[in-house]
Amino acid sequence: MNEVYAFTDRNTYRIGDVVEFGIVNCGEERRAFVTPDPWWIQRWGANTSGCTPENCTGGMWETIGRSGRAHTGDIVYLYPGDNWTVQWDTASWDAALGKNVEPVGNSTLTPGTYRIWIWNGINISREFEFV
Repeated sequence: MNEVYAFTDRNTYRIGDVVEFGIVNCGEERRAFVTPDPWWIQRWGANTSGCTPENCTGGMWETIGRSGRAHTGDIVYLYPGDNWTVQWDTASWDAALGKNVEPVGNSTLTPGTYRIWIWNGINISREFEFV
């Protein structure tokens, strides 16, 4: 393992649980980010309108949440062996530990497949389920 990875503390949650997620640097070099919480929360929508064979297979990801911090453009670094973690209370869209998760668009949680997605030039994600 010599990369940056997204993680969740479990694979399956009930709506109302606290979801712990984040990223970890398993590499040997620091990674630069333009925000200390570069994540998006997305829900998989099967057979979603607007989905074409060129951009998906039988559905597409819909953004329902994101980091709520103001993005100053300052560069922050995730050093080797370090991780950034957020605890997201899915009952109220609150996040613990001083990091924000804010809803976007239709943020009503329903059973299905979700993911934490970090783009920031590295395009990593971690899928999990709500049952």
